[in-house]
Order: sequence, then structure tokens, then C-alpha cells
Amino acid sequence: MQELKRFPTLKNEIAAAANDSLERFREESRKTVTRLVDMESSYLTVEFFRKIHLEPEANQKESRNTPNPNLDNFSDNHLRKIGK
Repeated sequence: MQELKRFPTLKNEIAAAANDSLERFREESRKTVTRLVDMESSYLTVEFFRKIHLEPEANQKESRNTPNPNLDNFSDNHLRKIGK
């Protein structure tokens, strides 16, 4: 800091440039976060998850006739509904 005391205008210019850079980074970050939140909110809604378990399963009888110990009620059919 002693070196910068000899050049007060340089110190002010460095501080101003740093503040400008930080402000630009803040704005870019805000835009990126807003874009990400918009993408996530438009992908799947809360209503989708509220209604998904209420829909009758077309292949429910078939899945009961062929039991698979690796799949539970919420895995295969649930993922197929989400994939629609």
C-alpha cells in the first residue's frame, strides 16, 4: 500500500476499474441466475408432481403380473410419466 500512496490518481483509477469490473460481473451473474431459474421453472411444474401420482397407470396390471424386485411402484412407471 505504501507504493500506491505515491500515486494517488493511480490508486483511484485502480479502485474505479475494480468496481466497474465487479459491477459487470454482478450483472452477468444476475442474468445467468435468472435464466437458470426460468429454465428450471418452465421444465417441470409443481402441478405436474401433484397430478402425476393421481393418473391411472395403463400398464399397472402388467407390472403386477411380472414382478421385478429391482423396481418399485414409483420407479419405472413414474419415470415413464415424467418422460412423456
